[in-house]
Amino acid sequence: MTSFDQLSEVVRKIAIERFKKPTPIQETAIPMVLSGKNTLIIAPTGTGKTEAALFPVLSKFLENSSVNNGISIIYISPLKSLNRDLLERIQLLTKKLNITVAVRHGDTTQSERSKQLKEPPQVLVTTPESVNLILCAPKMSAHLENVRYVIIDEVHELIESKRGAQLALALERLREKSGGFQTVGLSATVGNASLVADFFKLESVIEAGMERKMELSVELPKYSKQDVELSNRLHATPDVVARLRRLKELIEKYRSVLMFVNTRSTAEILSSRFEAWEGANKVGVHHSSLSKDVRVVAEKSFKDGSVKGLISTSSLELGIDIGLIDLVVQYSSPRQVNRLIQRVGRSGHEITRFPRGIIMANDAEDALESAVIVKDSIERKLDEPRFFEKPLDVLAHQLAGIALEKGSASKLQTFETVRRAYPYRNLELHEFEAVIRQLTGEGILWSEEEAFGKRKKTRLYYYFGVSMIPDEARYFVKDISTNKNVGVLDETFVVNNLSPGGLFITRGRPWHIADITEKEVLVEPAYDISGAIPAWEGENIPVSFNAAQEFGRVMKKISSGKADLSPYFLRSDAADAVEKYVSEQKGFFVPSDSDVFIETFDNFVIMYSCFGSKTNETIGKLLSVLMSSFLGETVAMKSDPYRVIFEFANVPRVDLIKKFISETDLNQVRGVLEHSLLRTYLFRSKFMHVAKRFGLFERQRDYQSVSISRVIEAVVDSPVYAETLNEIFTEKLDVERTKLVLSRIQSGKVHLKEYKGETSPFTKYALSRVMRLPELVLPHRPEAEIIDIMMMQTNAKTAKLFCTYCNNIFYSKIEDLPEKIKCPSCKSPMVAFVKGKEDVKSLFAKKRFSSDEKKQRAELERTASLLSAYGRRGVIALSGKGIGADTAARVLGKRRKTEQELFKDMLEAQKAFLKTKRYWK
Repeated sequence: MTSFDQLSEVVRKIAIERFKKPTPIQETAIPMVLSGKNTLIIAPTGTGKTEAALFPVLSKFLENSSVNNGISIIYISPLKSLNRDLLERIQLLTKKLNITVAVRHGDTTQSERSKQLKEPPQVLVTTPESVNLILCAPKMSAHLENVRYVIIDEVHELIESKRGAQLALALERLREKSGGFQTVGLSATVGNASLVADFFKLESVIEAGMERKMELSVELPKYSKQDVELSNRLHATPDVVARLRRLKELIEKYRSVLMFVNTRSTAEILSSRFEAWEGANKVGVHHSSLSKDVRVVAEKSFKDGSVKGLISTSSLELGIDIGLIDLVVQYSSPRQVNRLIQRVGRSGHEITRFPRGIIMANDAEDALESAVIVKDSIERKLDEPRFFEKPLDVLAHQLAGIALEKGSASKLQTFETVRRAYPYRNLELHEFEAVIRQLTGEGILWSEEEAFGKRKKTRLYYYFGVSMIPDEARYFVKDISTNKNVGVLDETFVVNNLSPGGLFITRGRPWHIADITEKEVLVEPAYDISGAIPAWEGENIPVSFNAAQEFGRVMKKISSGKADLSPYFLRSDAADAVEKYVSEQKGFFVPSDSDVFIETFDNFVIMYSCFGSKTNETIGKLLSVLMSSFLGETVAMKSDPYRVIFEFANVPRVDLIKKFISETDLNQVRGVLEHSLLRTYLFRSKFMHVAKRFGLFERQRDYQSVSISRVIEAVVDSPVYAETLNEIFTEKLDVERTKLVLSRIQSGKVHLKEYKGETSPFTKYALSRVMRLPELVLPHRPEAEIIDIMMMQTNAKTAKLFCTYCNNIFYSKIEDLPEKIKCPSCKSPMVAFVKGKEDVKSLFAKKRFSSDEKKQRAELERTASLLSAYGRRGVIALSGKGIGADTAARVLGKRRKTEQELFKDMLEAQKAFLKTKRYWK
């Protein structure tokens, strides 16, 4: 007897038809779900865990069909795109069972919503956000009263974000409305199953099928002479070309290769290099910044085999159906065990196959980090999840939802409902009331002593604020000397750090800010980096404390000659690079899990500490603020999982680093950080997002007119301020690990040592790769080169010319024009230069003119005078962007010896136009 035999007859037939016999996870989970227990099901991708939940739920649903009015089963997944695949998958089951199913999310059409309102499906596939919206929809929410089963897919994806807290609260509201339901959670990767179970009120945890084999290796291809020759054509370094060549080999060898990268920019760079490589297979690209249509085409092309290779960010990390995948390649370290398992699990997506993955490392350090992640993945040492404790901005949004849903609500009863959600189990009444006061002050709620309720602004705030994912506007960075975009900056960086006249660094170069418009930061090259601030270029995936400690242990073993690298699955090229990386450092010092070294170079102090991303960032911020306060000058800091780099304004002070590490009171760590964070970009950035979720800022506001610092000062004692700190301490810092590390150093369990001597290889690496010192000021394109290009482009343009005497229109390439210009028809020298598509013939044929037409005619006549006086050079000047007759006259009126000098003056005129154009009417 198998678990399938416990299913209803019709469901059992479908189960046997689909699987023949239960998979290990189905054999264990189906009886548990059938018993009515709230269950967490954990199993690798491709083991049938979705059906392990659906089969028993559908079976129970059919056995109790007499009460099935309205929606009975809600299937929640974190992505709209995942919902699309789930709908098709569930429909294969429900069609045979005469069960209706529909999907509802942000892209659902109004006609489909109306249909669901009239005829609610028995199974609804949706997202956490849509659940929140339905709860407050007056008519649709009535269909939730008979919900009996809730399945939550990819629970690991939700728990660590505020979406998890939002869903936990929404489920409590749903329990009140429906009278209760059975919950089933699904995941392939959970680091702490009991925590996840508590979070979503799941009584039983079922883990099976975990013995599934996974084939992994780490590679670091060496470049060849052929790669050096190809590097110029592909505009990439030989190292990158070597990795591209290896990727090309893998795509040719396997039927389908899914390539994961960690950033959207890397995805675009790789795909563009493949595009430029003649003879390389066509490769698709998939990431969240691409439109839905483009993503769908990429998915279908990969699934049907017309594209053998697909480059993706985390957008394809979850179970979107893109067909059978033979191999997953992770380009550079995945940085987290859970991430690697999830990504590699996309391959071998059948019971009889197994996942196969290759990590393509960037360098030796990246290879060693990747090897540690691989070993932990094989041994299933998953990263511990970290969730938001009582996030107050999520609470604010839910209180507005409750007010909408009920009109008015009891404060005490609502407080008790909120406390039943796991993230809010420790919420204090005064914190709850502070959030209500905040929303009351903003006019979103009304509040009395024992109750609160909705106002006119409540619905707008709730519906527009349903997403807990930060929405970030982007600014294009435009070089006004070339009129080309050179980069993109996030809204929070622009608002908090930039202003006209300032300096910042992006793409390794300093830029002077000419102006900031609604959508652009107008810049010109700067040659002095003093005072320039680096642009924030997104957030790196953090490496855990445990992984960084293992990184240190492996280095120690390699340096002592006792390392066995076979459990780390390094290919020979990667293993050789790693051993060379450590052995070259051996003559200086080798940091480890229990040895912290400090080295000085110029005005930099590098502290080698294998404590992971968040702990090193916390230690770095703590020491930076303590030393800055002591010295009365800024001590800059940058960190990564294996080091903290301090930059002193003058003399480096190793003594202060030692002093504050050994003397800091551990109970004051958080207080010191809280006080210092207020003045940081990180705080202002997070504050903007939290303030939007509270409704303090409108989502589409122009922040150039707002002083963020003043707003922060005005709300220091508010829940907005408190939640900003909560978000930073949860997402970015690790105070408890920092206190643990400091206590170990203070007790002597971890040794703090200073190295004095010749600059070590690690420090050369740190300053070149982490601080990017050699790349800090890259050579700008010389002005002479810009002018040469401008001359070529201008001379290649076709000019539209108009004779003001005979109304003849004629065209000529600027380079072909004679020095003196005359109408080819009547030989008149009064020829005007025409910009745009204005109807000049009609303009000059008229006898009466409007005021605008008079201005247009006068402008044309002035250009004719300029061409009569200056000929071809007049056309050149007028062809410049934003250069009209008056500006052209000033440019042409200067004495100059060469045409290059004319173009130089035009370049300055174009810059001036771009700086001031928004002030022109």
